[in-house]
Formats: sequence, structure tokens, C-alpha cells
Amino acid sequence: EIGQPLNIISMVMDKILFETARTEIVDVEFLKIKSDKIFENITRIRDIIDHVRAFSRNRDDYVNRIRGAALGLIESGFLLRDDAAVIVQAAAATRAFGELKPNPNAR
Repeated sequence: EIGQPLNIISMVMDKILFETARTEIVDVEFLKIKSDKIFENITRIRDIIDHVRAFSRNRDDYVNRIRGAALGLIESGFLLRDDAAVIVQAAAATRAFGELKPNPNAR
């Protein structure tokens, strides 16, 4: 999505350079119009980056809450049961979510 505003900035700069090479004089109004176009697209890029950051931050919070809930359920399983199925589930969770520390109060 950033590609489009970058292409526009590039084309505007090419136009400015072309005009200055052709006439060696740049009309102030021409330069103002082209500069405005560049800044509009810089703002678009900033907005896109801000949205990506906001989405990433919200996604990380959501994933961390789910991870915590899943590990809590597995830990509860350690408290209630001490059989092979729980150990297998805990091993799978450890691979998926990181280190899982068994509850010392488990039976």
C-alpha cells in the first residue's frame, strides 16, 4: 500500500527535475503545486505506517491474552490430574507458547 504514494512522489520529483533541466528556471507556483502533492503522499505513507503499528500492537495484546488463558488452562490441568494426557498437552503447549513451568502443588 505504501508503493502507490512512493510512486507518485517519484513521478512528481521526475517532473520537477525534467522542468528544471528543460528551462533552468522553476516557476514558483509550479513548485508549490508539486511540493503540495509530495507532502500529501508523505502524509498518506505516515497514515499507513500508523495503522500498521496500531494493528500490530492490538494483535500482540490479543495473542498474549490468548496465550495466558491457554497456559492457565493447562496449569489447571496439572492441579486436577496427573496423567499422561496432561503431560502430552503440556508438552504441546510448551512448543507452541514457550516455557511452561509445572505447578509445584500438582498431584
